[in-house]
Amino acid sequence: MGLHLQDAELASLYHSPPNLRHPGNRHCYACAREVFDAPNAQAWAQAMKLHPPVKATIRQYFSSRSPSSVGTPPHPRDYPLKLMSSPDPADDFSLYIVLIGIQAQVCEARELDQLFTYSNQVEITTLLIEWYHSYQRYQQSNHVTDDVPFCLLILWHSIFVSLFADINEVEIAFGRQGAKTAADHVEKIFAWAETPGAQRAALHVLRIRQLLRRLPLSTVPPVHVPRVAFQSALVFWAFVRMRKAPLTPATTGFVDMSSWVEFSTARVSSRDLLRELQRVREVRGSDQCLGPFSDILHRLGYWGLAEKLGDILDVAIHEDMVRL
Repeated sequence: MGLHLQDAELASLYHSPPNLRHPGNRHCYACAREVFDAPNAQAWAQAMKLHPPVKATIRQYFSSRSPSSVGTPPHPRDYPLKLMSSPDPADDFSLYIVLIGIQAQVCEARELDQLFTYSNQVEITTLLIEWYHSYQRYQQSNHVTDDVPFCLLILWHSIFVSLFADINEVEIAFGRQGAKTAADHVEKIFAWAETPGAQRAALHVLRIRQLLRRLPLSTVPPVHVPRVAFQSALVFWAFVRMRKAPLTPATTGFVDMSSWVEFSTARVSSRDLLRELQRVREVRGSDQCLGPFSDILHRLGYWGLAEKLGDILDVAIHEDMVRL
């Protein structure tokens, strides 16, 4: 299961297809934390009696919650809490594995250039909504009130960002392959920034920023957090700097945000996020969109990758301030 985590992270970091078949993962759910953390054989045997193994597999989870199984209703109120052919995971690590499996599907869809076909869009969005319901039931049954240690909601929102923004193209436009290549790609980003999908991705980035700011200083973040923080910063930079049209519901092409079911499902006000996005766009300078993420990356500290990615953002902020 650890290899599935590493495979999905490398695919997301390098914008490549995954090497493993994540939806076809035949691993059973992870054991209960009490079993894994048992200090000796006697404690392990007692924990095994209290928490017997669940035979359901990750593959069965995906199959039972695919669009063909749950339908594709337009509003979260139409997602009934019903018994599935495989149960919800009772531990956060299995939920982590399922979620990175959905992330891997986005990477594979990008590689095959099929992401924005109707079927793929519906499948990934439906799986993300169904995963959130599983996660919510896990929290309620286990009386969990925070998202530590795996920061799953940060990862959940980041998958929506990658669903509605081509992060590889954004990185190239930001200068990953040099100024000439960036200039060749910038028109694509200008066009993307005017789309409803770009607005949707930007709102998810704002929610990610809120969740990152809430992390306690003592938190040792999981490996995906530095990557998500950096990529979210670049998507936010691209949207704020390159969108020309104003952000109002009356804007031509602006869709009804009530159709963005993930926000209402997670009880997040998309309207409040929109107002925050409008405020950021009113202030010039990359420090408004990159600065908070740079601060977070340097604060993480535990991963060397976080510091390096934060330094990249600092260079961009400095160069922009010199131009201004």
